[in-house]
Amino acid sequence: MQGLQGCLNLESLLLSRNQITAKAIACLKPLLNAPFRIQTLDLDNNELRAEGAALLVESCIPSQTLTSLQVVDNLIGDQGAESMAQYLCRSSCLVFLDLRDNLMSSLAACIVRQAALRRWSRGVFQGRVLLESGDASTPGLVDPGPTVREDWWTTTL
Repeated sequence: MQGLQGCLNLESLLLSRNQITAKAIACLKPLLNAPFRIQTLDLDNNELRAEGAALLVESCIPSQTLTSLQVVDNLIGDQGAESMAQYLCRSSCLVFLDLRDNLMSSLAACIVRQAALRRWSRGVFQGRVLLESGDASTPGLVDPGPTVREDWWTTTL
């Protein structure tokens, strides 16, 4: 990450399929805060697990520019989903969160949904959160059916 220190105009950091674990997340923290302006962070298909999800949330919370976070297929499970729900509640600028294929239960998916709904009801969030297909539908949200990945929330306030 030292090589990126001079890249102050860096807006997207695409790190999918790099076997990134919780230990590596600490290295990302400086890149997610001023003077950097990271807007998109793609961590798809890594090995974050619940511990990495918690560290990622801790690293992302101070960011005033991160609008898109992709954490597909990282085995974050229910604990990681709860961490992501906390981030969704605390972030002021996130508009896209992708948590598909993370071995979370329907209960954990509902926790993430509720976090998104709380932001939406306060007028804070306009955007999209992707979860596993087949999760229980939430009234008032887009539900394309059980055979399609659930794009359960699209709104423009």
